Amino acid sequence: MKAIYNIFELLFSIPKNVSIKDQRFYSVSTTISLIGFFGHLSFLTLFYLLEIYFLAYVNIGSCALFLAAFWVNRFSYHRLSLFLSWLEAVLHSMICVYFIGWDSGFYFYFFAILIIIFLINFEKNQTGVVIVGVNAFILMALAYFEQFQSPQFVVPHETLKLLDMMNIGVTAFTLAFSTFYYRNAVKKYELEINNQKTDIEKKSKKITESINYARRIQYAILPSDQEINSFLPNFVVFYQPKDIVSGDFYWFNKVQFDGKTKIFVAVADCTGHGVPGAFMSLIGYNALNEVVSEMKIYEPAQILREVDNKFKNLLKQNETEKEINDGMDIALFSLENDQLCFSSAQRTLILIRNGEIQEIKGDKNPIGSYKKYPNKKFTDHQIILQENDCVYIYSDGITDQFSADNSKKYGSRQLKEFLLKLEKTPMNMQKKAIQTEIMNWKGDTNQTDDMLILGFEYKNFSK
Repeated sequence: MKAIYNIFELLFSIPKNVSIKDQRFYSVSTTISLIGFFGHLSFLTLFYLLEIYFLAYVNIGSCALFLAAFWVNRFSYHRLSLFLSWLEAVLHSMICVYFIGWDSGFYFYFFAILIIIFLINFEKNQTGVVIVGVNAFILMALAYFEQFQSPQFVVPHETLKLLDMMNIGVTAFTLAFSTFYYRNAVKKYELEINNQKTDIEKKSKKITESINYARRIQYAILPSDQEINSFLPNFVVFYQPKDIVSGDFYWFNKVQFDGKTKIFVAVADCTGHGVPGAFMSLIGYNALNEVVSEMKIYEPAQILREVDNKFKNLLKQNETEKEINDGMDIALFSLENDQLCFSSAQRTLILIRNGEIQEIKGDKNPIGSYKKYPNKKFTDHQIILQENDCVYIYSDGITDQFSADNSKKYGSRQLKEFLLKLEKTPMNMQKKAIQTEIMNWKGDTNQTDDMLILGFEYKNFSK
């Protein structure tokens, strides 16, 4: 008994190379091919005893086809296995009905095939529809042919009855076992999918929690509104990351030397957004602090040159043959009384004065990307501010944002026109106005990139 069980287990066990998705196909194919093989082995014996040798030879071919179906199924060709079983059932049924008549019951295979096809549904493609159509056509053709053609072999009525009962038994066994193994495979598949879903949800939760914690760290290093207010009393910061963490950041510093006080303000847009951008933003933030606070370099263009060197050395951009484009665009200015000194890597400063706009563009090379930009330069632009001047620096997230119909970007021209309209709006009300403008523009369209804009209205603080 144990030996029989072991053989049964060996024949019906699912190999490890069969994916969980294909196990239902494998189970049905195995059941059909094995029951078909043993069923036709019994028909072979019967026809041999009846001395209908031609049909005995036909059943030898049928057994060979079912064995072939079984083996190709073991090697993951499940649909080919089902096709071979279907082909055998069609050919065998046609031959037997033609030679020994309709009463032999071989037409039952057609109904079995139809039920099995509806069971597995061939992944809802056209194969099932084609096979059903072919089966229906052959079945009707045989029924029509039976009215005008007598069987080629005369078989006793008792034998026909036995064949009919055998065919009913084979068909019933095939359907019962196919349904049983198919349902088991489906349950196993659904269980595996649910386990994978649970596992993914757990991992996603852990990743999200980690990113949220990283967000708290990123926000902790950014200057608070109170700190900014101590530097620039009339300011606005609109900061809207695309993801939980951001590749954009803003930076402030204040130094005193030789009886002077100088304020530094920067808006930076690092390579990428999300987690990669956040990593780059930490590098940029720390580099700015080191250059100004430790190296005591106070000229914006020179600061950018030193930050660029730090990126090059830290990211080993001069030690690899591969081109590395990691880096950042940045707008940086220093403010000493009414003297503003601006330097930039691919960013722009907007100055609004008495209803007019001035645009000061930065140098056309980024921080980093050593291989692509080997001969960089950073230039200082001097501006003498007047009372009520409004100054803005920003990343490209706003200008690159697509409209609600996804047809065009917001653009720098539209941004300048919008900021000009805000000239008389108090700075503490501009953040809400910018947010409303962006939301109206993008509608339900996904946010394209991190967004950051920083501005202030100059007042003579020495008064």
